[in-house]
Amino acid sequence: MTFPRLGARSTPSITLEGVERAVELTSWKITSEDDDETLVDPNPEQVYYLEGEAYQSTASGSLWGFTRHRSGDVVAFTVRPHGNAIPTVDQPHYVGDLVVGPKPALGGDSGARWFPFAFVWRILGEPLEVTEPLPEQDPDESLDGLYLIPEPS
Repeated sequence: MTFPRLGARSTPSITLEGVERAVELTSWKITSEDDDETLVDPNPEQVYYLEGEAYQSTASGSLWGFTRHRSGDVVAFTVRPHGNAIPTVDQPHYVGDLVVGPKPALGGDSGARWFPFAFVWRILGEPLEVTEPLPEQDPDESLDGLYLIPEPS
């Protein structure tokens, strides 16, 4: 059995407050770490982050500008690793809220063709894996927050 591989060719999609940002990114990943570094708690809470690197641009509406002007704000995000508009069991979406990190650096090495900036933004709670859309979701629209969220068991 073969499985679809994730990568740049799978055209991943990341939106922040409904605005597509993938074209500005050079890399991204969702990471986690234990919140308890003392090893006292046998089941420490996982802390999740959206990490990445993107091109710097001072143009209105750029991700760099969004980061600069929204630093510290809580915003909705959706990650579509396969780039699909509608989530499925085999190609889920991951949604949640995150805190936009500190204002980004500006500038870079004199010989560089493009100047990137790095970011690490804390996700509030665990990203929710979504495998089906809301019944009223238009297949041509993918908006943050419009998903069925299962009731806790």
